[in-house]
Amino acid sequence: MPDVIKGEDMDAAIKKRLPGLFLLSFSTYIVCVPAAFTQIISFDLMLDLNSFPGNDYAWTFPAFVAGECASMGLCASTLDRYGRKIPYLIGSLLFIASSAACALSTEMMPFILFRGVEGFGAGIIIVTCIAQIFFDVENPKLRYMANGIMSLGFGGGMLTGIFAGRAVMGVIDWPVAFWIFAILQALVMYPSLEILSNGRKSTLKVNPPAAIIITVWAGLFVFFLQKMYLDWSIADPMAQMCLGLLVMLFLAFLLIEVHDPESMFHRKVKNAKLTAASLIFIVLLGVIDMGAVGFMVKIAFFTYQMSVMEAAPFFIILVCGAAVTAICISKMIDRTGHLVWLLLSAVLSPIALLSMVFVTEDDPSFLYALHLFVLGLAIGCLVSMLNATIQNRTNEDNNGAMMSFAIMVRTLSLWLGYNFYQLMADLYMKERIGATVDHWNSIMPVQLPSDSSIANLLVTPLNDFIRAIPGLTDEIATFFAEGVGVGFTYGAIAFVVVAVPVALLLVRGEKEI
Repeated sequence: MPDVIKGEDMDAAIKKRLPGLFLLSFSTYIVCVPAAFTQIISFDLMLDLNSFPGNDYAWTFPAFVAGECASMGLCASTLDRYGRKIPYLIGSLLFIASSAACALSTEMMPFILFRGVEGFGAGIIIVTCIAQIFFDVENPKLRYMANGIMSLGFGGGMLTGIFAGRAVMGVIDWPVAFWIFAILQALVMYPSLEILSNGRKSTLKVNPPAAIIITVWAGLFVFFLQKMYLDWSIADPMAQMCLGLLVMLFLAFLLIEVHDPESMFHRKVKNAKLTAASLIFIVLLGVIDMGAVGFMVKIAFFTYQMSVMEAAPFFIILVCGAAVTAICISKMIDRTGHLVWLLLSAVLSPIALLSMVFVTEDDPSFLYALHLFVLGLAIGCLVSMLNATIQNRTNEDNNGAMMSFAIMVRTLSLWLGYNFYQLMADLYMKERIGATVDHWNSIMPVQLPSDSSIANLLVTPLNDFIRAIPGLTDEIATFFAEGVGVGFTYGAIAFVVVAVPVALLLVRGEKEI
């Protein structure tokens, strides 16, 4: 590993790589935009794809996430052996073709299938671009900045997807948006492939059974959570069978990895304690902090009834908060080590989440902006630092595997956190408005949901109709925010309980960047 460089040499080194890094970051941005896009246009999809009044539309987002996580699992076993160019090319072709197929869809079920393929291609692109940092940026300190640039594409794309879904309603048809996604990725594909030519392939063989199992496991995990949310309870036999299958698949994966001497399990990392701590914090980051961001966007749209132009500045503030701590870490990590930033995240995350309790619909602007800025600071403490920390402890035989696994864990954790906050909002809303909605459902010819799904309808043409129902009016939006606030409170407590002991036990005294 090269010695850490400083001053002008460091500036020159990172500036040389900036164009390529930003191009790869832009590619991850493009493929992340469609992820949550369908959450906001669900009403349009239900009508245009002949799905109304069913709930098939609820699978459009998880199908993408399932495909995304499955491909990340596959890359965890194959990326080092096959390099970066071939996986990126395959991912791009899958993403482009499936995005076009989504645009041409006329029925919901084919659309959901194409969304799964779209997510599969997106997942390959994301982990390939992030893993390329290992070869393009050899200096360990500069990798903290490089991962920050790459994280900007991932996080910015997710946020833009939600805003884009809100913006296209009434402006352009949603199929046009999917054509735009396909065209943009097609345009960046060739120059990105040129950048990805830098690097070396591992000579160690792939473990096909392990690759297949972790791919199936990751996709099934997303499926299980969505079925639990929509149809199952933990007492249902099907839920128990699916949970048992998840456990057996993961144990089989571990057994195969341990048995094969050339598997990723045996490709050792430097400082396993710090790597393990980073993976634990990645879970906390995904479940608690990143899961919260999506619901803050929903609160902006549902509770405060903001337009895209009104809400965008608030989330630019969030990104700025993340940039502040990420840049500070990239400049100071060699002097501070990791512990101070992990402990800072254990302070900032609970403050950001608990501050939500004090945000009201009557005065959202100042407190809402402050809340998002602090949440951004907390996310910035972790998102790029954890990636770079793991990357700096790998070698040519396992760098792609470890980064793919870490990003898969983060994405699965984000999905788990998203479902947790949604569950908290659902339970709270059913308690507060369930009886009223059930009463009107017994009278009206249409059936309204009594959980957080009714809040989604507040950004559709049904908004005025729902708010006119006696006993509901503005309570829906308020109760949605309060329910999410309950979830944030539990998340804040969990973050402190887990983060502080892990940081002190596994990271204390660690200075190597």
